[in-house]
Amino acid sequence: MQKHDNLLFSPPATYLTHHPHHTPKPRVLNPLALDLFPIDITSTLYHATLRLSLQFGDDLSMLLLGDCLVQTLYNRRQTRATARLATALTAVSSLVFLF
Repeated sequence: MQKHDNLLFSPPATYLTHHPHHTPKPRVLNPLALDLFPIDITSTLYHATLRLSLQFGDDLSMLLLGDCLVQTLYNRRQTRATARLATALTAVSSLVFLF
């Protein structure tokens, strides 16, 4: 059932990140749409086969996307030194979570 949910969620999410309705700017591919693509692939592969190694890939892709989003939020309106510290802490926390 989960793989069907991914197929239902991913195209609208990619469309909404690719086509902003509130700005008249030219349509450029949003990096969030590119970040959703590995999650789509790994999640579909895992839920189609239910293998443990593919579950690790599924979890890892979601963890990396979450870290990218958190790192972006931490670095907003910060000095360069604070942004570097937040980036380092985010990277260390994701490595600690992996091991």
